[in-house]
Amino acid sequence: MVNLTRELGTRCTVSSYLNGDFKCENAINGILAAGAKNEWASKGEKEGAWINITFTKRVIVYKVQIWRRCAADDQCRQLFFEFSDGQNVALSTVCVKNRSWRLCTDPNLFTELNISPGKLTNWVKLTSYNKCDNHAGNFGFREVQYIGRISI
Repeated sequence: MVNLTRELGTRCTVSSYLNGDFKCENAINGILAAGAKNEWASKGEKEGAWINITFTKRVIVYKVQIWRRCAADDQCRQLFFEFSDGQNVALSTVCVKNRSWRLCTDPNLFTELNISPGKLTNWVKLTSYNKCDNHAGNFGFREVQYIGRISI
């Protein structure tokens, strides 16, 4: 299995982006560092912010790995995955407040969704719900990786 977002050509679209330093492509570039030019951030969206990855070939996704942005007001309690066949999966997450920058940027700290059996799809849309706090925030991700294989 491979990181499909890195191994295949993909098209990335988002509900919004904060500015040119926080574009969609930053969330799938393989860089786990935090900060401008390394993550996608929406423009003031509290919930309903989304990122859609379209693959150049049909794939089977077995696992999704997500590295969240550091600030609590940029996180949510629930992520909603929609696949090209119309099926959906919800993933509950924990709000993490007051994390140290070192812990926040640790590449080993990520949220993972295992999909069994694997999901055949052309694209995956990931939407945020139930924001961690009521501040404006700019929801987004440091990195999103779809792990799987090309469909035969």
